[in-house]
Amino acid sequence: MNGPFVPSTLAEIFRDLFLTERSGILSLSRTGVRKRVYFDRGMIFFADSSLEDEGLIDFLVHARTLGAQDLPGIRGARGDDRALAQWLFDSGKVPLEKLQQSVREQIQQVVVSTFRWDSGESAFQDTPPGGGEAFCTNVILTFEFLMRGIRSMSGFGPIREAMHRLDRKLKLSENLYLPLDKLALHPIQGFVLSRIDGSSSIGEIASLIPPSDEDNALRFLFGLLILGVVEISPPLGTGPLVVRNLLTGDREERERGEREAAIIKEMCRALSSGTSWEALGIAAGADTETTRKAYESRRDAFRPGRFVKKVQEVYRDELMLIEGKLLEAYLAFSQNQMQSARQGSAHGGSMKLDIDSLSMRKELSKTQNQELLEEQVRRAEHFFSKAREYFKAKDYHNAIQYCEQALKGNDADARYHFLLGQVLVRNPDYRWQKRAEQSLLRAAEIDPWNVEHFVHLGNFYRAHNLLRKAKKSYLKAVEMMPSHSEAQKALSEMKRVDT
Repeated sequence: MNGPFVPSTLAEIFRDLFLTERSGILSLSRTGVRKRVYFDRGMIFFADSSLEDEGLIDFLVHARTLGAQDLPGIRGARGDDRALAQWLFDSGKVPLEKLQQSVREQIQQVVVSTFRWDSGESAFQDTPPGGGEAFCTNVILTFEFLMRGIRSMSGFGPIREAMHRLDRKLKLSENLYLPLDKLALHPIQGFVLSRIDGSSSIGEIASLIPPSDEDNALRFLFGLLILGVVEISPPLGTGPLVVRNLLTGDREERERGEREAAIIKEMCRALSSGTSWEALGIAAGADTETTRKAYESRRDAFRPGRFVKKVQEVYRDELMLIEGKLLEAYLAFSQNQMQSARQGSAHGGSMKLDIDSLSMRKELSKTQNQELLEEQVRRAEHFFSKAREYFKAKDYHNAIQYCEQALKGNDADARYHFLLGQVLVRNPDYRWQKRAEQSLLRAAEIDPWNVEHFVHLGNFYRAHNLLRKAKKSYLKAVEMMPSHSEAQKALSEMKRVDT
């Protein structure tokens, strides 16, 4: 609290004195001007200034509490403004209510004018608690003094920009010391307070506010953050908000997010154009152990938890694709190694049997390749679930991408071929239609007892005027399920056309 300050750090000084309930005098100076703010257990009860127009007498005269005939005797009695206020109270020359009103106006003027400084020097001197009977203060008055200072604070532009960029939720403090229902709030301030429920960020709240009220609203919100009434979730650091963290911490996180996004994009590009051993970052002739370690290293490097939250959300699909492609590359490389090993043994190599291993129960002797294959099947099912979501949302491009990824992991699942056929049908291009037919036929081949496969094949052929093939597919469906209404209706309509 001793040293140079700017308006944002001055707000932190006031906040720290307020929250730690310090008693003393905060002296603020700049180019020959000195102002003092008096604290009693963290609450502001008096302020004075070396400027003549910020003296207590001027506020008393302005309020017409004193007349010109009273000034000569009063000026002789004053030592400083605090002593004068106490003397006026003791002598009864000024009603207590009017005296306290003038003192509050003087405090407000001193605090507001100090926050308008670009910079200054501060020093705090501890004093015993207690301000005197002439002064009245409380938590709400102190809060309002500080909020009015912040409302007029200079240099707020960078803080406003940082608040807009901060993509974190706001919530009321769990240790709320301020009776919010007793505050005299401007309507826009009340609206801002009503939106702080742990689900909205500063940018989301600001988007609901008219441009003419935005500055007032953000200054109010900044005051709530500085004074600990509102908290950022997750916080920028431990303890009360530090403006430096708001200005730099957010920028550091944003720059980290940009770096991580570039890494993910580059990895996606490399995986789509390189070979399996290039994807794993190893030489073409690497051994099994080197391959396993390379795969695990790259897999761990692209786990979602390693990236900042926003990158995890925006690039969720890309991270899943990277994980799937890395697994696919590892399996392909491992299969090539196994084939090379078999060829070596076929040309005179010997194979040593481990009797103990052969005697183990099957479920306890699962090889690493089997585990990887099972993981590949699980990933395929996950890709299939994503494909269905995109299909329902009519995002056919992504649906195709995820279907193809699912089929790479498990080509023997009829559901994957059937969904891919349904998606491909949506594109009128001939090549896509041919692929759609192949996918539907493959689904029917794998699962010939699913009547829907033949109904959709019938619909496909009928749409392309291949009526003989359509009729054959519908008859197959009716043969399996005579009560299938769609197949029966299609056959009936085709019969009427023939007649």
